[in-house]
Amino acid sequence: MKEIFEFDTLSILISTFYFGLVISLLILLLSYGNKVKKSAVYSLVFGVSIYYAFFILNHMFPFKSIPPDSVYYANIIKDFWNNYDLWSEGVKLYSIINYIPFQLSLKYPVVFVLINIFFFYCGIIFIGKSFMKLMRFYDISVSNNFMAHLLLYTSFYPAGIIIIPTLLREGSMILFFGLSTYILTDLYTQAQGRKGIKMIILFTAIILLTLIRPIGGVSYMLAIFLFYLWNIWKKGALKSILISIFSLTIFILLINFIVDSFYNMRFSFSWIAKFRASHEALFGSESYGTNLDWSGLINSIKSSFLLLLQYIFSPFPIIISPEIALQKIIPLIDAGFIMISLTLVLFYVRIKPLKMIILFSFILLVVPALFETHISGAYRHRMNAVVLLLPVFAFAMNKTLIKLTKDK
Repeated sequence: MKEIFEFDTLSILISTFYFGLVISLLILLLSYGNKVKKSAVYSLVFGVSIYYAFFILNHMFPFKSIPPDSVYYANIIKDFWNNYDLWSEGVKLYSIINYIPFQLSLKYPVVFVLINIFFFYCGIIFIGKSFMKLMRFYDISVSNNFMAHLLLYTSFYPAGIIIIPTLLREGSMILFFGLSTYILTDLYTQAQGRKGIKMIILFTAIILLTLIRPIGGVSYMLAIFLFYLWNIWKKGALKSILISIFSLTIFILLINFIVDSFYNMRFSFSWIAKFRASHEALFGSESYGTNLDWSGLINSIKSSFLLLLQYIFSPFPIIISPEIALQKIIPLIDAGFIMISLTLVLFYVRIKPLKMIILFSFILLVVPALFETHISGAYRHRMNAVVLLLPVFAFAMNKTLIKLTKDK
């Protein structure tokens, strides 16, 4: 690990400067369109500090292993042109998209760690602003300290703490995911002005999201499209129904083209069975769902449901052995974090915008759940759906605390 993230005097000076720059830029983003409260700034500084402190401590006293992909990205940061095209298509695309941030790291992977944290928190702020905009649209009050609560809650998000302070794709993924969500919410709430520019930004952000994490981008497009169809069908007119059928046909062809381009496959339950079985030898004891029954519609639905539960609550032993689960201490904490948060949300699920967000997040979980075969990958790859729920968790937590205080 020390070979990947080596420190010297210059890298420490650069990191110190970048830390201040990251905080300043995030405060500017936080203040866009809203007056920044001191509590939000304190939560922001606390969160960024926690994430970077985890990286520093893990560097000094290694207690969490570094993913193998970190080595690839570290080599690319140190020498871009001689390394970026040595790896998979996904690594190449991610490296090209991050070419400028890699150069701004001045060949120090430790500096890019801060940039990665910056990307992540940009995404969280975009998602938080989207949440407030949606709640205002439905005339539902949100605490003046909501953003402070969201940022504080994010500071204790276990998967974020251990994944974002690395060189992996999740930081960039959350950035484009958050930007897409912000623009999408802006268009949904019919905010005034520059609709054409907003559509271009939305399209670009979704394309970049898809290039960084194909399954995440496909799931996001699917979620948008299903909501679009739902709004059309609610109108009930024959014209609307015909438009939705035509749109569905085009969308299925588009998704098939994207999936075929990235994965060289045509979606079917029989293909899923073969795909999952082929990963048993690749991941060994950490693979899961390789022997599920996909014969017939009922068995396919049952297997899909089990995969969804395992994906959301990994590494809890749902279809994996308890022995494997107990080897994943921090992921277990993350699963507990999600379970507690979801329990709070259930008390407020009847609120329409919260119901919409939860349903949108559910779609983002279902599709990747079918393709995830590695127990350690599940808690990484579900991050986009979880961060979309973080504002809902923070809102529910705030409401619950207020209620408990009043009861006393």
